Amino acid sequence: MFLNSSARKRILFCIKGNCADPADAAALIAQTEALIARHGLDAPDHPNHTVVSAVNCLGVCQNGAVMMVHPGAIRYGNVDAEKLARIFEAHILNDTPPAELILPYPQPKKIPSKKRE
Repeated sequence: MFLNSSARKRILFCIKGNCADPADAAALIAQTEALIARHGLDAPDHPNHTVVSAVNCLGVCQNGAVMMVHPGAIRYGNVDAEKLARIFEAHILNDTPPAELILPYPQPKKIPSKKRE
């Protein structure tokens, strides 16, 4: 559950995993906060109110820095300042996640069934 229930979009950055330097994620969070403020999305009454948060781990453990956008739990991997700007423009401002930057979820592994005797 998110503490800020008025936010329409939530951006999460993994900062404690092994996939990226926490300092890189901190810089991306600062960049995101600046973008949010620049576009007025930090105002709780804005129809596209957006917040950003650091989380311990998003469970990806590769392709860091990892960013997730809610709603939808859309993940982006190998995020840097340039990719963040593209993601913000497309996904946050225009509700069109850039497909080429989305980090897909792995397909579930099939568990072999045991034959009954």
